[in-house]
Amino acid sequence: SAASDVYKRQPEGCIAWSSHLSEVSNAAPGQLSGGGVVVSDGEQTHALREGKRVWSVATGAAGSPAVGKDVYVFSVEEGKNRVWSLDPSTGDPHWATQLPGDEDWGYNTDEINVRAAGPWLFAGYGKHVVGLELSTDN
Repeated sequence: SAASDVYKRQPEGCIAWSSHLSEVSNAAPGQLSGGGVVVSDGEQTHALREGKRVWSVATGAAGSPAVGKDVYVFSVEEGKNRVWSLDPSTGDPHWATQLPGDEDWGYNTDEINVRAAGPWLFAGYGKHVVGLELSTDN
């Protein structure tokens, strides 16, 4: 019957999946192509698809990722500020670079902004704005 067909379809806005992590950062998740998502739990950065963990990388506490050709993550770990370039399919690090910062300044993950724009990656945090020119080789 038509009524039973309605219950076979999931209405718009319903939860399609959920996943449990030890903690989830205040920072907005990044969206991967194909419906995946990238989040930080305060110690690692994780990619999830349909509620299943695809990969995890020990980046330290991380802000909102920027997703472009790679996944770009700004992490804060014991006073070291780093930007990571991670393979979106495997999480394998392509590179990580240390950024300037104030030793007495602690950054909360929701205070860190990272944006990919063409051949550039921009990070804003505390009193700093940094532009990194991305290689077209990797």
